[in-house]
Amino acid sequence: MAVVHFSNRHISQNQTIKECIQFHIDYAKNPEKTQNGLLVSAYECNPETATEEFLINKKMYEMITKRSQPKERDNISYMLMQSFKPDEITPQKAHEIGYQFAYEFTKGEHQFVISTHTDKDHIHNHVEINSTSLDCTHKFNGYKQWGRAAQKLSDKICKEYALSTIKQPQQKGEKYIEWKARK
Repeated sequence: MAVVHFSNRHISQNQTIKECIQFHIDYAKNPEKTQNGLLVSAYECNPETATEEFLINKKMYEMITKRSQPKERDNISYMLMQSFKPDEITPQKAHEIGYQFAYEFTKGEHQFVISTHTDKDHIHNHVEINSTSLDCTHKFNGYKQWGRAAQKLSDKICKEYALSTIKQPQQKGEKYIEWKARK
């Protein structure tokens, strides 16, 4: 039963793009959480130099497309987290599933670093995805229903590996406008 969380990353105040990306990748790669780095891998980049490789793609994107975003609005990367039911999966299998999930989710068009954490009761994957595509011509398309699509993809892959899935996913709460009207 893998639960998926997905969010976009922006530059924090008083940080450069490099510092922000490096902070998140370093957190994910923490040797104390990844069996001394054994559960860290990457797609189309090296986990040790991923920050620099992400940045090179971003510079190439600006050169090719002549487009840029104001720093406060720019999605510099995305974090994808996939958490598994306790005692249902091995760390190695979780890592394998997470890699497949990240690859399929990005359609193989974006660099990513995946780290499987074993420091909690539930094994979980952290995936840092470069917002810029490998060919440097576009950025990740965070469409409206990406959260639901990510969960469906994760469920599909979990079923392939005979893992449990959430039978009745919890629906989101009421919309803000409804909550405000009720108050």
